[in-house]
Amino acid sequence: MNKFNELIGDSELLSMYERMDELEADRIYCRHGITHSLDVARIGYIMMMEEEIRLCDEEKLAISDKELIYITALLHDLGRIKQYESGESHHKAGVEIAKHFLEKHGFEKRETELILDAIASHKHGEGELSYRLSEVLYRADKLSRNCFSCEATDTCYWENEKRNMKLMF
Repeated sequence: MNKFNELIGDSELLSMYERMDELEADRIYCRHGITHSLDVARIGYIMMMEEEIRLCDEEKLAISDKELIYITALLHDLGRIKQYESGESHHKAGVEIAKHFLEKHGFEKRETELILDAIASHKHGEGELSYRLSEVLYRADKLSRNCFSCEATDTCYWENEKRNMKLMF
């Protein structure tokens, strides 16, 4: 988890999470701070272990599958900052922001492609390059929401079918 630890210690990245907290300070619905991202990472990793999912069987990456899901989850919602500030799609903006950090920290080309593909498609879970990474991120993102205990459930725009109404998956 060396690359993840390097990334999570990046002061620029941490500043972005502080900005996200500022922008969502009055938000009554699900927030997208670092706690959410780490919840997504943990849930994704648990899913991978329980379902014996291998993200990259066919290729050797410098980072493990565990680190791949943690890094992807850490970076997946940073585009929300641009969404709040300028109305840009958080998926598109998230790819740009993630690319910056992946290049800054010297990630290999294939790792970068897989992570960016998953971030771009995490709304649907149907990435072109790694369906498994996209699907794990998508499912973990949804499962990280505790709709069953949310105080804003009466005004939430999510349809009932999309809400996470169970503690365990």
